[in-house]
Amino acid sequence: MPVFFKSDVSNLNDVKYFFFHNSSPNIFFQLLYSLTYLGRNQVKVTERVQKQLFELQDLQYRDFQAKLLPTIEKETVIGVRMPVLRKFAKGYGKTEEAKEFLKILPHQYYDENNLHGLLIEQIKDYDRCLAELERFLPYIANWATCDMLAVKVVKNHLDLFIEEVCRWMESDRTYTIR
Repeated sequence: MPVFFKSDVSNLNDVKYFFFHNSSPNIFFQLLYSLTYLGRNQVKVTERVQKQLFELQDLQYRDFQAKLLPTIEKETVIGVRMPVLRKFAKGYGKTEEAKEFLKILPHQYYDENNLHGLLIEQIKDYDRCLAELERFLPYIANWATCDMLAVKVVKNHLDLFIEEVCRWMESDRTYTIR
């Protein structure tokens, strides 16, 4: 029977899979340890990203942007201008931490969601990109995050992607449809 070590943990689904497919007497403690490790790692990643985003903050832009986003609270807008965020995402997307950040949903801030979308755009593998987009769509809660997404990898898979688009159009979520 495999023992579940923190090195085996990449996301909560791994923990759930392990929990339901193993019947060790120590399963509770292994699960608790794994969830604690996952939680601590995700908190650290989130804190680092938020710190970096706040360093890029433009308060006047935040106030302006918040007025354009009636579906979200002003307190959830950090205020990073899109060209600055794109530049940050381009560099951040090359790090291992970016992969960890993509596993974290939902996000606290509008700017984190935009970063998440920009990181998805950088994924070159169609299947992985589509899976990440699928995970992210339910958390899009405003027109700006929705409209900034430009997933270029789909242009080489339009025959497959159109099927996904048709499926999303049947969603009851406004920004999944949009």
